[in-house]
Amino acid sequence: MDGTEDIRSDLALEGYCKAQAESTVDPGILNSIFDDLPLIMVLIDEDGIIKNVNRAATVKLGKDKKDCVGLLGGEIFQCINSFSGEGCGKNIECLECVVRRSILHTFKTGENIYKKEGELDIIDNGQPTPIHFLISTILIQGENGPNVSLVVDDISEIKRTNEIIKRKLEIEGSIAHFFDVHLQ
Repeated sequence: MDGTEDIRSDLALEGYCKAQAESTVDPGILNSIFDDLPLIMVLIDEDGIIKNVNRAATVKLGKDKKDCVGLLGGEIFQCINSFSGEGCGKNIECLECVVRRSILHTFKTGENIYKKEGELDIIDNGQPTPIHFLISTILIQGENGPNVSLVVDDISEIKRTNEIIKRKLEIEGSIAHFFDVHLQ
């Protein structure tokens, strides 16, 4: 294929994608997909206020949907910084928050983020606990202005398991080294 054919192919694909994006989708279907997706999904407005959460979010967070809507992002996730100083988004620590920065980036540039790794210290059973996650953001232009859909995949258990395996391998390596040195 020469460069001209590549360009034509790219333009055809772009036209197809644009037509698909402009097609009408039943809002009921979209709401069903949003609510039933097995990942945490949160819809946030430009002020950082939660507009909607899906079923996976309410299960993981242990809160009813009505108790989530209207909160700030850090408040819904029980971020340790939302309970100190000026509150969610107003503390110096919030400037480095990967969730906050990703959402603001998507609002500012319109660029979606796909599976960005991050960590957040939350309050869990009264104790500070780090959670590890992959987040994705999608800018959604709505009737009442833009919103960002935040998708969170909690990978904390995977991280803990990997750390246990790493420590086990280090111990086994130390034991093997000890026997190599002392049995020669």
